[in-house]
Order: sequence, then structure tokens, then C-alpha cells
Amino acid sequence: MAQINRRRCNALLAGALVFGALVGPAAFSQPLSSLPQNDPPVRSWRQIETGPGPAPEPRTLGTAIYDSHGRRLIVFGGAGSAGVMNDIWAFDLASLAWTRLQTTGGPPAPRLGHNAVYDVEGRKMVVWAGQQGSRFYNDTWELRLDTLEWREVTPASRPRARYGSASVYDPETRSMVIFAGFTSEAGRYQDSQAFDIATGSWTDWTPAGEKPEIRCLHTAAFEEAGRRMVVFGGQRSGPLDDLWAFDLAQRVWTRFNPAVRPPARFFSTSYVDHQGRFVVFGGFANNRQANDTWAFDFSSGEWTQIPLGLAPPPRDGMMGAYIKEEDRFVIFGGRGATRFNDLWELPGI
Repeated sequence: MAQINRRRCNALLAGALVFGALVGPAAFSQPLSSLPQNDPPVRSWRQIETGPGPAPEPRTLGTAIYDSHGRRLIVFGGAGSAGVMNDIWAFDLASLAWTRLQTTGGPPAPRLGHNAVYDVEGRKMVVWAGQQGSRFYNDTWELRLDTLEWREVTPASRPRARYGSASVYDPETRSMVIFAGFTSEAGRYQDSQAFDIATGSWTDWTPAGEKPEIRCLHTAAFEEAGRRMVVFGGQRSGPLDDLWAFDLAQRVWTRFNPAVRPPARFFSTSYVDHQGRFVVFGGFANNRQANDTWAFDFSSGEWTQIPLGLAPPPRDGMMGAYIKEEDRFVIFGGRGATRFNDLWELPGI
């Protein structure tokens, strides 16, 4: 069975759920009727109906990236009912069909709670870290998406092994940038590390000044306008609700501290939309899975819960990828009343 760090970063808990289909309107973490009546729904999540054929096993805590060259979602690893996986699938956004990719080289060991980013220039998916049972990884792998060849690129000098960190892709330096995470051997971290994809080397970007406290299971997204890594929530001794931005040029952290904020949570997912807002969906909040959607506006410094006409069933540990050219966010899988293998999208306004 897959072991997943859930309520506390320093406890490994076994978990398994049976898959079941769920169709129709989903429950809301906050009823729509409780929102201001002069603020009607402006957006709605939509379930993506996939074509006939095979589909990935329901799972949680894998990774997803968007391959803009192939216009497809790439999903790797995670935990299913039979254990931890290292399979890789592609979802074609034109045909709406899943394909299990047949790769050469490697592959990386099965894992969950790892990081993955899409390297646009090299058309590669870069994977780092993760957990399988009691083992934590700090290996680095590349999958060339044109040849489907895995190659390990782990340097001798690298960050310590961990699970539950968060990452973004920095196009300026062509780097995977990660923050924090957890391992039962060394506890939780608050470091910022960067993997230079061109040179295959890790560099410690941790600043000496103020920074977010140690944590794991948080979410992060890249804000292009400010070239910042935006980090929200996670888990320390309990769920967190703080919001930070890491300037990737100056390597300085800034905290945002609005009075109103989403309920504290971990295992959520996030992106930055065309309006430059940091958007968070779902996760584990208020001692249950959530399906609320919140947006933080950097210009006003305020959080707003986005009123919606429909949302996916409550879940945590889902995989998400932002399709920038179409301003839509796609999520896959996760865990709620069951493990899921459904696809949902949130279009822009």
C-alpha cells in the first residue's frame, strides 16, 4: 500500500481508496447561496469527457505538466490503490484521448510527492525527488518528449532527499526552482534550490533574510510579470494559510498578509492566470477535502473566493497544469470520497 504523509509531515500514514465514478453537480465547500447575491457566478469548472480507450489508474500526488509543443498533458507517477507508480500518460487536448507512453531508458523509481516542470527550450519534463514507502529521493531525471527517452542527470552535489516540496520553472535561467519539503530522516526544510537544466547543476538560492517557515505539502506557481515563485499554505504542525512570493532575480522573499484569506490547507493546486492573479483550488482544509477556488490579486493585495456555478467533487492531491495560450487550468485525479482519474478545466474570464 502507498504510504502518504498527510495530517503531519512527521507521520507516514497508509491510505487506499476504491475508485468510483461521480457524475453531475459537485458539492461546494462554501454554499453558493452564502456568497454576496450581487456577485453572481462568473465562471464554472467543466468536466472534460474523454474519448474511448485506456485511461490512467485513479491516483493522487503524481505530477502533471503541459507540453505546449504537443498540446498535451503529461502525467507521471503518484499513488493508486495498488501502490506507488512510475507510469507516464499523455492526454491529447485535441482528440481528448489518453495514451500510455512507451519510454526508453530509466525509468525513475516509482514515487509520489515529487516535483516536475516543463522545459520549453529543450522540450523536456524534468523530475526531482519524491517518496516511495520509507525511502525519499533526491535524484533528477529528464524525459525528452520528442524521443520519449528517460535520462538520469543527478549531479554529485544536490539538495537533500525529500517529499512534498513545491516547484516552478524559471524561463530566465532555464531552471527548476524548488522550495522546502520533508523527509523523516532530516525533518522539514525552508530552503530554495535551483536546478540549471542546461548545465545539470544544483545551486542553493536560499536568502539570508526573511523567508517562509519550514513546511511541506504546499503549492506554488510562477508569476511571469514579476518573475516570482508564489507559495501558499502547506503543513507544519498543522495546515497553513500564509502567502509568499520569491523574487527569482533578487532572491528575496515577500510576505502578503491580508485580513481575509482562504482556510488553511495543504495538498492544494495553483496557477497564475492571464490577469496576473494567483488562483488556488481545493486541498485538505477544515479537516476535509475542499473544492473551493480562491484568487489573490497582487494589485489590491486581497483574496477573493471565486463564485462558481459548478466545481469538481472535493479533493486533495490532484495534479494541475496551466495552458497559458488558452488561459485555462486543467486538473487530473486526486483523492476525496474516492481516488479519481477524472479531468476538469477552469476557463479564464
